[in-house]
Amino acid sequence: MKKIANFLIIEQKNEIFTIYLTAELQDDLGTIGFLKFTNKKQLEKNDVVAKIEASKTVFSIKTPLKCRIIELNQLAEKDPKILNSHESDKNWLFKAKDIDQSEFDELEDF
Repeated sequence: MKKIANFLIIEQKNEIFTIYLTAELQDDLGTIGFLKFTNKKQLEKNDVVAKIEASKTVFSIKTPLKCRIIELNQLAEKDPKILNSHESDKNWLFKAKDIDQSEFDELEDF
């Protein structure tokens, strides 16, 4: 199941939630040249999880839901240009758990 919030796609597979940039946000940002993730693992809704510098703007990615980060896309931090890809196995930002299912269900369907 996929939902959308904060210009992010949130995909649920069992208890794991994977967060991606939407194509619209990719276009708005332009070519991404820098990505820095937060060091925090427990995040509240709208906490900044990453900062992106791109050809068109500087942007803070805010988590759409309270969550616990279980994995960051380290490859994207080393090579931020892969976030411009349309391949979901490359352009994800982070994976999370401990998201309230009812809050997730209330988000807009993607």
